[in-house]
Amino acid sequence: MSEVLVEFKEPSPGTALVVVSGSATRDTLEPIEQAVAQTLKARPTVVTLDLAGLEFISSLAIGQFVVLASGTKKLGGKITTVNAQPEVVLALRRCKVDVLLGIPKDAASA
Repeated sequence: MSEVLVEFKEPSPGTALVVVSGSATRDTLEPIEQAVAQTLKARPTVVTLDLAGLEFISSLAIGQFVVLASGTKKLGGKITTVNAQPEVVLALRRCKVDVLLGIPKDAASA
């Protein structure tokens, strides 16, 4: 079974960094759900989602990122996704959530 590693950090008041690496599948969804809940509970106004180590993302994991982005926006905050691999960027664009997740237009895509 593939693994996913998720790390939540608060680099400064009002900010959150969520680092996701590995393979985000149906079987590895729980750590992502926990990080999303932890992040929203902290009520940050700036969220950075770092996907540098994420090799695969399922639609269920994309759904959790949408929950994170929507919750952040409801709190008056902003989310930015950084360092995503081209395959992950492509998956997020195909699901039409790239704008919601704050992926720059010039981000690499496959």
